[in-house]
Amino acid sequence: MINIFIRIFIFWAATFLLSVSASAGQLMSRNALTLDVAKQMAAVAMQYTIKQKGLAVIVVMDDGGHLLYLERMDDAPLGSIDAAIGKARSAVMYQRPTEVFQKMMEEGHTNVLGISGLVPWGGGVPVMWQGHMIGAIAVSGMSPEQDAAAASLAANTISGIVGR
Repeated sequence: MINIFIRIFIFWAATFLLSVSASAGQLMSRNALTLDVAKQMAAVAMQYTIKQKGLAVIVVMDDGGHLLYLERMDDAPLGSIDAAIGKARSAVMYQRPTEVFQKMMEEGHTNVLGISGLVPWGGGVPVMWQGHMIGAIAVSGMSPEQDAAAASLAANTISGIVGR
């Protein structure tokens, strides 16, 4: 009789442990930018920049703020490299266009300068896919408004690049 209770207890305990370990070991699946998609988005930003007769640096980062792609037009200002990297990283880390922070500065909210790592100039835009941020694109070298327009245009082409 005791032997049956021991077997039932062992069976119940094993079943419980297997169910707990199965649910605890699952990983989240997510979409991620690829180099090919980054290059296609950058090409859109590049076309806009050329139409504006501008010179710029274009940066694409993944959702962790790591550099995925960088393109510098001939004769684009060297300082635009760091500016574009900072804009893209700011868009990733704060999950909003850097233009938002530029507008806050223009309204007198200079406290945004104290936000760690923030570049408060237009031109950095999060790349969204199916309601989730999967990275950011940034443009630097023209006016902040032109940079923002180029980056926004490129970020909004994601659905045309990867489909539905």
